[in-house]
Amino acid sequence: MVKAVIGKAESDRGIEG
Repeated sequence: MVKAVIGKAESDRGIEG
């Protein structure tokens, strides 16, 4: 669940990892 939130935030910013 946490990874999903982080992945969404990173995708929104365009950041990988």
